[in-house]
Order: sequence, then structure tokens, then C-alpha cells
Amino acid sequence: MRVRPSPLPDDHVTVVPQPRLVAASVVLAAVVALAGCTADGPTLPHVGDTPIVSPGSDDLVAVAKKLHDCLTDAGLPAIYENDEDGRPTRVTMDDSVPAVGIDAEGMPFGNQTGFESKADQFFTTHDGTKPALEVNGVDKTEPWTTCLDQSGYSLMATFNTSANSAANQEYWRLLVESSNQWAGCARQHGFPQTKDAVMPTDDQSSPMALLPASITEPQLRQLLIDCPNFDAEQEKKNEELYQQATGSDPGAAAIPDGVVLTPSIGFDYPGFRGNFNEYPVGTDQSPDPTAVRLMDLMNILYEAANEYYSKLGPAEVTPG
Repeated sequence: MRVRPSPLPDDHVTVVPQPRLVAASVVLAAVVALAGCTADGPTLPHVGDTPIVSPGSDDLVAVAKKLHDCLTDAGLPAIYENDEDGRPTRVTMDDSVPAVGIDAEGMPFGNQTGFESKADQFFTTHDGTKPALEVNGVDKTEPWTTCLDQSGYSLMATFNTSANSAANQEYWRLLVESSNQWAGCARQHGFPQTKDAVMPTDDQSSPMALLPASITEPQLRQLLIDCPNFDAEQEKKNEELYQQATGSDPGAAAIPDGVVLTPSIGFDYPGFRGNFNEYPVGTDQSPDPTAVRLMDLMNILYEAANEYYSKLGPAEVTPG
């Protein structure tokens, strides 16, 4: 599953419970950008009086089972994915069909296939103020909302339980390291205003190197030539190292030695700088032109990564 909380994106999307380690930074950035495109930038909503499971609850596995069983009873291809502690607390959809949506707290949600083919269209037509789900191009919001209400499922809660774990701290450290190496290159190639990524102090943000919001498309494309932000060979090596270290249980091992994370890059503008509770100004009727332009630039930032992952089959990019 892909999302945009903590380890957690490109792809607040994949949504993503336990995404592949090598794709995690891409997912995080994407989630933040997509979250920033909600219509009015509301506070993350809840559905009615749905009881949201508190972070650290021992019932997260049971709640995930309630959601999973309800969805499968409704004919949806729900499957489990492990959280960073190796527990099946996250629910997504089988990658054989594209699925993308929004949960009870406004959290973007989806599987690898959905984020590759449906995310752009979905998140530009849904404002994030209430749950929604699309599976294989069909609106499944009614059963999705019903199952969320009945289960009390919270995707964010599954991230909060391990946000301060040693594994996640190491993940953030490596992400800050790779992002700041890239930021240093950007400063040397015409963008001295580029800000370094910083270690998050809570579960409401993720590290991001921040380019100035004034950068233009031609400038960004040239910068990515001077300072590439994606290394396909390193990503392949990361995947091999991760497979060797984890075997059949992606949630069982720490980050392997030798892994170098793809830098997380955003823009120094509300909704594009790694804060999950921050939104750009604007509405559907009066969109923020800067946010619209930066969303296009965010897509450019992740062109190379998206091209790489699109050539892999679901089994190669989705944890087992």
C-alpha cells in the first residue's frame, strides 16, 4: 500500500503501509504533494463519530482484521500488509487492480498499481474532506465508508505506533543524509536558497530538502541534469540488499548496510515541504496558481523514479 505519513511516498499516497524501503522516500514526497492539493486545506476530518484507534493501541491488528473482513465481504480485493513492527495492521488492495482513496482521517491511500495509474486524476477530483475509494475505475466509496465506520480503522495510527522506533529513526537519518547531499549539489548549481532536510520531531512531518518556490520548469530540468535525484543502479542494489536481509518478512529486519535512499525533495511553500498538516491556499473555484505550478514541478522531480518503477512488475516493487 502507498501513503504519505511516516515510514512511510512521491507516491499524504501509497498510501502505503510498508512500502518497499527503496521506494519509501518517493512515496513520502508524493503524498505530501498530493495532500497539498486538497480543495480548501481543511483539518484532517473524521467520519461522523467513528472511534479512531489511538496510537499505540494493542487493538490495531484486530481493527485491521475488521476492516479487511468487511471489505472482502463486500467483494473488494483487500489484503494485509505489515507495519514496521512486522504486524499485519495495514490493509490495502491486491495489486491486480488499481485502487486509490482517502481514509476516515483524510489520509491518502492506495496500492502500487493505483498510484501509478490513478493518483493524479483521483486526487485532483477529491478534496480530502471525506472518505472515498476507487477500485479498478469503479467508485467503491459506499462500502469503504461503511467498513471504516464499523472498524474504526486509522491508517495514521499504524504509523504512529512505530514513529519513534530505532528503525524509523535510522530511516529518517539516512533520508536526511541523502537529501542534504542533493541539496548541497543544488546550492552549488545556481540555487543557494535550497534548504537542508531536518530530522522530524513528531509524526506530522518528514524530512525534505526544499528548493525555492520561484524555480521554473527549465531551471528544474537543468538542475536534475546537474544533480540527478534518482539512481536506478543504486535502487536496484537497495532492493537486492533489502531482499537479502529480510527474506520473506519485509518487516523483520533493520535497514541493511549499503542502502542509500533516494533524496526527498520538495519546495519551500505550504503543502510542499513535508508537513502533513499544511496545505496551500486556494479552492477548486480559485486555485492557488503557485501550488498548481509546483505540483507540475513535483511530477518532474519524480519522473525518473516513476519510469523506473513502472517497468517493474508488482511483485518486484510490493513487499511480500
